[in-house]
Amino acid sequence: MDPEVGGDWKSELKATLLLGPSEFVERMKELLEGDHQEQTGIRKAKEGTLSWETITSAVSQVWGQEWELLRAGYGNGALGAALYFCRNYSDRTLRQLGQLAGGMQYPAVTMAIRRFAKRLESDRSLAKRIKCLRRMLLVKT
Repeated sequence: MDPEVGGDWKSELKATLLLGPSEFVERMKELLEGDHQEQTGIRKAKEGTLSWETITSAVSQVWGQEWELLRAGYGNGALGAALYFCRNYSDRTLRQLGQLAGGMQYPAVTMAIRRFAKRLESDRSLAKRIKCLRRMLLVKT
């Protein structure tokens, strides 16, 4: 069926470049189905995406240590926080995040983000740090 006439236009969609007023862009993003985390075009359409450098700098400030020390540290939650924020508030792919995080494979990035999100549910001090990061980075929950 011709997408211009109606029908299943979503199955005919080949790219996710959205041009138009912000109301139109928001409406189209709501209509598109699928895993928006894996649709880099949709993630790129988000306003105000954050860079890896901005996120790691904020993590460094909240944790009170240099990023290189935090990244190398085990169990401090800093790398997980950076990956979590970058995944949710930037246009980076899992592969790109792995490279930025020091050469992690993308399945390891996925697992690190999942472990971090799980830990965030029960670790109050980590939740406070994340709340502080959200305020610093001006992101909505």
